[in-house]
Amino acid sequence: MAPSVSAAETSAGLVTPRETCDDCGFDSMRWSRQDAIRTVEKAEWLTALAVERLPDGVWLTRPDRSMPAIGEHVDHLASVMATWLMRAELLVDAPGIDVAESPEQPIIGDGANLDRANSLEALRVMASRHGAYLRSVDEATWANAITVGGESFSLDWGVRHSAHEVMHHLWAIAGVRQRLGDVLTLGGGTVASLHASGGGVPKPEIPSAEIDVGGVVGDAQAARQYHGRPWQALCLWSTEVVEAWAAEGHPIFPGAAGENLSLSGLDWSQIRAGLIVQVGDVTARISAPAVPCTKNSRWFSDRDHRRLGHDVSPGRARWYASVLTPGRVEPGDPVSVHSGG
Repeated sequence: MAPSVSAAETSAGLVTPRETCDDCGFDSMRWSRQDAIRTVEKAEWLTALAVERLPDGVWLTRPDRSMPAIGEHVDHLASVMATWLMRAELLVDAPGIDVAESPEQPIIGDGANLDRANSLEALRVMASRHGAYLRSVDEATWANAITVGGESFSLDWGVRHSAHEVMHHLWAIAGVRQRLGDVLTLGGGTVASLHASGGGVPKPEIPSAEIDVGGVVGDAQAARQYHGRPWQALCLWSTEVVEAWAAEGHPIFPGAAGENLSLSGLDWSQIRAGLIVQVGDVTARISAPAVPCTKNSRWFSDRDHRRLGHDVSPGRARWYASVLTPGRVEPGDPVSVHSGG
């Protein structure tokens, strides 16, 4: 990964170099410290979604000699989490020191020994430890800096870089799937309605939406600790799913569960992490299903909000997406979903 680091930005009173990436679309200016920590903690969950429904034999297959296999990417991300945890500990315990470069664990040969379950578990353990440690840091410590291999960086910069590592690996995994022919194309969809609010649910219908990298302009989330990260910029859902639940007797309707874009005409059961969504002029990348919230229990006759969960109702969950190309969206705009490339 070769990020671009540009002129300094000021964040929470600290001067932090801005880090951007043309490949995965990462921009550190869009990330709060808490967004970054929560993303590090969610690294294994997000990665497991990125490899969901992976065809047999693809886990350890390289598209070519220059491109690592998906299993190698997952293994490498676990080692990256371990490396940045170690650096965070140095930043807290020994600020100002100059240490030799401690290289990340290299990608292992042809990946012959990388078991899928073990690789994901290793990532879960390291990401959990890394996130927990970052949450233990007091405010004054975030300005601490060290020099590693001649490069100086602060803890405040390092946590955002760790989030970049997660997002970049997810982007790379989607690219490997596409290169190996695990592709999907869903066309013929349309925007049925648009929704936004000042926070909470339901989100009322709006006539049109200006969408930027933060999502629908003017939309907000009441529980910011659970929402609003860059990979949660937009919440997408299917009118057919909502209509099916309404037909089963549940008092649900478009916008009720907090979705921003209600889309029709798509086979929602095929939606998965990593896919590209083209909505009018807007391009977005599917990231993860929205986690059910008790505030949405009112939309079900038995008040079981867990129905909204991807694990409970596969093919019916709401999906989050990050915005790659901003633009304006109106009802009736065409929608297509594909594997990118």
